[in-house]
Amino acid sequence: MGDKQTFQKKVITPVFVIVTLMILIITALATFFEKNRYQKTELERIYYEVNGVKKRIGHLMFGSNWRYIRITLENASMASPDILYYALTDMNGTLLVCNDEALIGQPSYGVVDIPDKNSPVFERSDSATIDNIPTWFRIYDSRLNWDI
Repeated sequence: MGDKQTFQKKVITPVFVIVTLMILIITALATFFEKNRYQKTELERIYYEVNGVKKRIGHLMFGSNWRYIRITLENASMASPDILYYALTDMNGTLLVCNDEALIGQPSYGVVDIPDKNSPVFERSDSATIDNIPTWFRIYDSRLNWDI
């Protein structure tokens, strides 16, 4: 009888450690996959909201109606707490419309620092748009340089 108790005492510690490690590994993997799923869902939601704003201002862009574009973007940024700032650039990167009037016409938007412009976190390209003009939507990891 004494031998069985010592054998049980010897086995219980490794079994407890193995079960604990398995639980921790499963929890870590579940957290990782759930975080990635949540991030993808949020990026899709941001794309959906921005695409809706883009459709509302699309007809204004062809007429270069910058005043109403800015009003639409201001209303969108006030309605959504996720939008910290907005900037509309031409193909050369010159600011056409942004939330800071002093920066309009500048070659870049200095509020944000994007460390790696070659690898966006989220990217979507739509080629089936009005007049077959392709559009690109990219989300980058970025850092604010000053308060907005």
